[in-house]
Amino acid sequence: MNHIQELISRLSLFRQKLELNRAPMDLNACVREFLAAHKQIRTPISTELGDISHVIADQEQIQKVITNLVLNSVDAIREDGAIKISTRQQNGSVYLSVSDNGCGMSPEFISRSLFRPFKTTKKGGIGIGMFQSKAIVDAHGGRVDVESAPHKGTTFTISLPAAS
Repeated sequence: MNHIQELISRLSLFRQKLELNRAPMDLNACVREFLAAHKQIRTPISTELGDISHVIADQEQIQKVITNLVLNSVDAIREDGAIKISTRQQNGSVYLSVSDNGCGMSPEFISRSLFRPFKTTKKGGIGIGMFQSKAIVDAHGGRVDVESAPHKGTTFTISLPAAS
């Protein structure tokens, strides 16, 4: 029942404009909070958190993006898999990357399906996580970039404007 309620809640984003509660936030602190709240993840997760400015963002929404990216990486890797979360700042933007050495995605899937609702490569997946994540990042004036190759892994990088 909880799964159905979560699905309905996530699908409601399709019908309404995303309401953001923006405030200055530290993306590194957001990553640390995610890791503290998800200690049950057995996959090794390393971090390389750079010296970055705050962003003006809705922390709850950005937390959803981080959660989705990391859990997608967990689903994409095998026993010997690893995940790396990194942050950096460059040219007025703050970047957060989530990389894995998992199964990767084909260029065709990335270009045709990745950010479209109900398209997924996961068994039992419903295909709205990346759609929702992109909508959240777009609403913050940011960008989502992806580098991936089949059997080599994936890196998602979100960029958000640094607070001035």
